[in-house]
Amino acid sequence: MEFFLRQAEWLSEKNPRASPQLAEFAGFPHAKEWHGSCVCAEQGGGLHRTPMKIAFAFSGSLSFLVLCAGGLVGCGGAGGMAQITPSEVRASGQSRLMEQTFAGKNACNPKNHDRPFVIEWDATDMSSFEARAKNDVIFVKYEGCELRVLEGCSNDSMRGSFGSYKPVDWTGGSLEKVDIGNQAELVAKLPLGVASLGGRVQSGEKFHMEYFVSGTRNATREAVYRSDIKAVPACSEATHFVYGYNLGAFALGTASGVNAKLDASIYGFGASGAKTSSQQAEKQGGLLGSCRAASAKELDTCKVPIRLSLREIQESENPDASAAKAPETKSALNLAGKLQKESAKEKAAQEHLQAATKKMNVKDGKGCLHELDMHDRLDSRPGSLSTNNSIYVANTRAVCLMIAGQCETGMRIMRQYVEGLGNIEDPDAYVKTMASQYCQGAASEDVTLERAYQNLSKLARSKSPSVTECRSEFGTITRLAAKLSGDAREPWDQYKLNGAQSFLSDCLVRAGDCSGGWGNEVERNSKSPTGQVPGMETSLRANWDHRHKECRGK
Repeated sequence: MEFFLRQAEWLSEKNPRASPQLAEFAGFPHAKEWHGSCVCAEQGGGLHRTPMKIAFAFSGSLSFLVLCAGGLVGCGGAGGMAQITPSEVRASGQSRLMEQTFAGKNACNPKNHDRPFVIEWDATDMSSFEARAKNDVIFVKYEGCELRVLEGCSNDSMRGSFGSYKPVDWTGGSLEKVDIGNQAELVAKLPLGVASLGGRVQSGEKFHMEYFVSGTRNATREAVYRSDIKAVPACSEATHFVYGYNLGAFALGTASGVNAKLDASIYGFGASGAKTSSQQAEKQGGLLGSCRAASAKELDTCKVPIRLSLREIQESENPDASAAKAPETKSALNLAGKLQKESAKEKAAQEHLQAATKKMNVKDGKGCLHELDMHDRLDSRPGSLSTNNSIYVANTRAVCLMIAGQCETGMRIMRQYVEGLGNIEDPDAYVKTMASQYCQGAASEDVTLERAYQNLSKLARSKSPSVTECRSEFGTITRLAAKLSGDAREPWDQYKLNGAQSFLSDCLVRAGDCSGGWGNEVERNSKSPTGQVPGMETSLRANWDHRHKECRGK
């Protein structure tokens, strides 16, 4: 019987002009009970049953014959037989009878969809979820195709008392695609989108979604029990808790005009995307174009929640809570063992943190980041994570990112940390100075300028720089400083360019070029606002010989 049901459904989808009875037959509420009845199509387009042993044959013209025991049976009047009414037909002409079947009634059963995409969330929803997930497990009410985060289901006086989330397990990530062509695919793949997209899908629209998962974050608890949360009134509606969630980015839009055979992204992921009328996403989370395997975990635009992993609230008593009430039992000893294990993990976490600091000091950026990640896995308390930009360890992470070549990301994290302190007068200047000391590889022009200034200062104090090094750093300074304007240019005009030229003089002397150093010093002083004064060069030379005894007479 199942075979013929599928055949009828397939034929109906392949040819919309096929008799409406096919679509209606595929979704008839008693289809699975027709072991001893025959289906007949009437001239009016309805279906009715007649007691017969049935078999089905489909012709090439997409019509069907009803064959019953003893030969071909004609369909008589509909007296007393089941009839499809106009109210059971959608405006599009499709039958509503599928909605009355077991599968139809359970299409939005959360038990069948415990990993929903959160395509309905806007930026406010995303940021609210992330803020709450920093300290507590998230609880939701999930019924049908609707999910609601229960904002008040938490213990504000004791963060993490219902559980929290471990550090993110970062993955290499790859672009994934989802295509929605009918209502069944919408329910199966994007159940939370039924309310907003269902009508459009029923009217014939198709949708295309792309997503990139940069990491996964799971809860510290495998299960949450009703007894754990019953003291908080707002938790009474909770049906599930968010055990884990995928981070990354996604984009979804109508699939009109999209070439399904294209491997490239149409929403900006990768070096190039298909230039179609559909590349503007209707719904999106994060920014697909920013996602790259090497740096996605540090970018806010590629680590937004995009998909949840839900688990039902357990109605039984929490076994750990029961064990804690009976200290002499074996279960209670197991609980004590768990606490001892947690203490050992925190100690090991501190060792990784110390190792990270040592690697930072010797400019091993990648090694430092690895140690910080190990620390976060062992000590997953929200207030201890190196990704928590309100604590000092975030500053260590920022520096290590700079050393590892991720300068802009490191600067962004450091700025957030510094602004949180509130005791640094000019956070931007502070961050730029730190970046000039630690950033490796490519950096913005303002950071490169500051870095050249700091490097020349160090060369002026070093034992044996080369003339080429000295002039190269000074050349970078003069070239980039000339591009500045407004407030950014002012300190360079007032004292920084003069200071850089003074460093150059000292650097050239250290490099053994006394003549070049003296010539640069004369040029520097000739730019003084007071101009040349009588006896100035004599005084300048005396001061020069006093500072650089190795250059006397040279």
